[in-house]
Amino acid sequence: MARTDRFSDVAQIREAKQRLRQERDAHKRRLLDHWSQLQDPDFRQGLVSEGLLQVLRGIPLLGTLRSLLTPDRASIGQALGMAFGASRKTRAGRIVGMIAAIVIPQILERYVTPERTERLFTEMRRSFRRIRERWRHRRTRAAAE
Repeated sequence: MARTDRFSDVAQIREAKQRLRQERDAHKRRLLDHWSQLQDPDFRQGLVSEGLLQVLRGIPLLGTLRSLLTPDRASIGQALGMAFGASRKTRAGRIVGMIAAIVIPQILERYVTPERTERLFTEMRRSFRRIRERWRHRRTRAAAE
């Protein structure tokens, strides 16, 4: 086995040990910082929700649905217009549907912003939460009677 001569005297060994201790302490500080972040419930919730979002973004079907609902493509407006026009029996109704297919995407593109969409979804979540609370309250009241 070949022998390597890294150190020529004891002072170099002490310097190397000191440098390695400093590196170890720096790694220890970083690990403690990470650990303290993981102890924070808000950070953990954000970490889990971001992980779930990444998983959901990886599902092709959900990506397609999301692309349908994004205001940039305005395909939901086209779909609404086509559905509106297809449900009409008369020629005039179909023409109105074709016009709606042209106008609705422009309206959505102009007025539907990501902030408004986020607020809409936030309000929908809040409403569903309130509905669930009312159902629970009614069930407990009915069970008590």
